[in-house]
Amino acid sequence: MSSSAVSDGDALPEPPADIASRKLPLVARPAGTQYLRIHRAADGAVWFGGNAATRQFRPPTNRFDAPDRSYGVLYAATRREGAFAEAVGRKPGSFRSNDELAALAVTTLALSKDLRLVNLHGGEAVGALGATGVVGVGPQSLARRWSQALHAHPEVPDGIEYRCRHNSDEVAVALFDRVGKAGLIPIGIVSLVSDLVWLNAMRVRHQILEPPS
Repeated sequence: MSSSAVSDGDALPEPPADIASRKLPLVARPAGTQYLRIHRAADGAVWFGGNAATRQFRPPTNRFDAPDRSYGVLYAATRREGAFAEAVGRKPGSFRSNDELAALAVTTLALSKDLRLVNLHGGEAVGALGATGVVGVGPQSLARRWSQALHAHPEVPDGIEYRCRHNSDEVAVALFDRVGKAGLIPIGIVSLVSDLVWLNAMRVRHQILEPPS
């Protein structure tokens, strides 16, 4: 492999220094738009990672979390398959029993207001910001720097729309806490293990294994 090919493959697109002066590739998602979210039932469906006791957001553990914990992020997807890829399918080869997965819920969330999201999965993001697909599938530390830069942008976007790392057919969203709890209305909730046929298909696709007996 040539040195130039190595350089091109290793290039990671940092947020441009002049990002604040650039127009964001925003997409409008109207009130009533629905998303699917898989989450710990104990946390509730609309949770941006905040801790009421400490008044802090969680340490950065997910792709678009704030590196400095200055804002919260809620993750969801346009379909159940994307929600599974984001919440459960991130560690192929891991062992998760159905008893463990029973602690997770699948909630349908509807927007109660119009949102504007930064489209990071289309060609417009490359032209406008230089943001290639690696932002969504590359190092999480890089994605968090992009999240921070986009959150601080003068256009004040409500979040980010991107392709799931472990299922590129699916689109997910990272919604900033400025959306507010009132911006998302839970309209349906079921246990993750309520549809075992579907769950087993997702296990196979993402190599989420039953623990050995």
